[in-house]
Amino acid sequence: MPEEKLIAEQTHIRCKTIIEVLGKPKGHVEDSIRDYVEKIKKDPELIVMNADFSEAAEKSGLWAVFVELDMVIKGIPKLISFCFDYMPSSIEIT
Repeated sequence: MPEEKLIAEQTHIRCKTIIEVLGKPKGHVEDSIRDYVEKIKKDPELIVMNADFSEAAEKSGLWAVFVELDMVIKGIPKLISFCFDYMPSSIEIT
């Protein structure tokens, strides 16, 4: 069993994920998504290879923006932690 845990922690996982923010005003939503990505980039176990930000779009009086991240996550436990901490709306493991 310890060998399986070691493998899970050493496995690097390449993935694409989408994180969305909804709110207002428009400027706050745009700043918030960029700050969120900067926080992700500071984690040494999360390697962001590319971040593609959408333009803010108005929906029912609120502003929606999303970012698609191409990243590498160091280990299965960190992948699970990332999902709980950052609540991505989509994650595709490549």
